[in-house]
Amino acid sequence: MGAVEAAALEAGALGCALSGAGSAILAAVGGSSGAVARAMEAALGAAGGRGRVLTLAVDTAGATWESLSRADPSPGESLRT
Repeated sequence: MGAVEAAALEAGALGCALSGAGSAILAAVGGSSGAVARAMEAALGAAGGRGRVLTLAVDTAGATWESLSRADPSPGESLRT
């Protein structure tokens, strides 16, 4: 993990950490992720590991609330008509 994290940071990642129970390594990138992804893959391979890179977009909206029309049931109301 240390070598992969160091490679990610050297390639421009803002931060790097284990995700979940350790099945994934997450790097936050403030721009293009290509160089960071390649560096992480190379470091993992050099350590004898295998994996795949996923580049995922960040949800910048966060939680949102949508108002329901009165025709929609309120919380606790039955969905049956």
